[in-house]
Amino acid sequence: MRTLIVTDDMSTSNLLAHWLRKFRFTPCAIADSGSKALRMVRNAFFGLVFLDLALPDMPGEILIPALKAVHGQMPIITMTDSNCRELERKVRSHGIIFYMEKPVSVNILQELLRHHIQKKQIAEQLNQIQGGQS
Repeated sequence: MRTLIVTDDMSTSNLLAHWLRKFRFTPCAIADSGSKALRMVRNAFFGLVFLDLALPDMPGEILIPALKAVHGQMPIITMTDSNCRELERKVRSHGIIFYMEKPVSVNILQELLRHHIQKKQIAEQLNQIQGGQS
């Protein structure tokens, strides 16, 4: 499953990329700005996006709807240094799958990825069943 990491913090992107490879989520693409992420999403489909809400060129709460306008069902996990419940409420209203505060916990990340894979497998099985009933 192609994964996109969107953050201007290279240590966070490198750490996430390492963990994603370890959990067999490859290849990983990295965007260091919202505008670069939008360009990448317009040119390729990503099965999962990790999005830092504090980007230099646009706030995450603006970028999420722009990404979803390109691929409506794109699963997005947000990351933030902020403990702001208003920000969390805003981004959750855009249909993210998880709101994660930094520092990123490897245990939480592993559980999120496991859950995401299971959900994707169930959706694929349902599609196969429904396709066979047509």
